[in-house]
This record gives sequence, structure tokens and C-alpha cells, in this order.
Amino acid sequence: TLAAEILGATLAPIFAGAVAQSYGLGATLWMSAGGAALVFVVALFLKETFLVKAGHPVLQEAPAD
Repeated sequence: TLAAEILGATLAPIFAGAVAQSYGLGATLWMSAGGAALVFVVALFLKETFLVKAGHPVLQEAPAD
């Protein structure tokens, strides 16, 4: 996670600035929208593993009154 934060905070502005100078600010917005869409699609296929490792069932029954 730290590597992604460092790369995103240092390389993304440099790359976006170069794209903005070459193609305009609209291209940088499309680049950002494409990145957000890509992350959204990847997040759809992630599976939660904490509950399995902890030994808890995914769905727990509510306490009876």
C-alpha cells in the first residue's frame, strides 16, 4: 500500500502534467475517470478473507428476544 501511495503521489502528477500539456486538461480528466473505472472493476472481484481467517461465519444470527 505504501508503494502505491508513493508512486501515485509522485508519478501521477508528473504524468498528468505531461498529458495536459500535450492534449489539454480534458485528457487528464478522462485519464482520471478511466483509472477510477479500472479500480472499481478490480474491486468487484476482491473477496473478503478476514472473516474466514478469524473463524467467524460470514452471516451471524441476530440474538433472540
